[in-house]
Amino acid sequence: MGLDASIQGEVDARLEEIDGTENFSRIGGAVAIATSMATARAAANALEIPLYQHLGGANIRDLPYPLGNVIGGGKHSRGLGPDIQEFLVLPYGAQDIYSALKANIEVHRAVFKELVKADPTFTGGRNDEGAWSAKVSTNVALDILSRAVKEVSSKMGFEIGIGVDMAASTLWNGEKYVYTNEGVSRTPKEQLEFVRGG
Repeated sequence: MGLDASIQGEVDARLEEIDGTENFSRIGGAVAIATSMATARAAANALEIPLYQHLGGANIRDLPYPLGNVIGGGKHSRGLGPDIQEFLVLPYGAQDIYSALKANIEVHRAVFKELVKADPTFTGGRNDEGAWSAKVSTNVALDILSRAVKEVSSKMGFEIGIGVDMAASTLWNGEKYVYTNEGVSRTPKEQLEFVRGG
């Protein structure tokens, strides 16, 4: 295409230009992301530097904090868990990668113990990404994760954050956000309030 693969911004701008829509509805988000990432990886390999350094710039010396996928739901759990796809942890207070990874593992273990109490049918099953897959609601999953994070944060001596990957497009039916397992549907306004914690 006549572009320098090492200039990621130009590659991504060209993808937007080729698609011509506001949300990649012509070529698709998956194709756009895959093409962008493949180009970034190829450029990093050609430059003989790690991908994170290529994307973050020459002054980046630290690895990013690792996200831990702890409780899985949605399509990744084949409808057996919460309707939200991923309940995540991020050990942003860790001083090094080893402490960060240990924190993620410890939260994963602590959540397992809590899920056994919350779901009597839970036998330790995991989804396709290694997250626990238990029959609990979104609120129960968040409560369990919150308790586990507080426990591990206190033990490790640094902060661990909580995040979610809603995969909201899989909940959207064209009119409302439908939480099938919980028997709840929300208008866009209600969904926004729910996400904001209101």
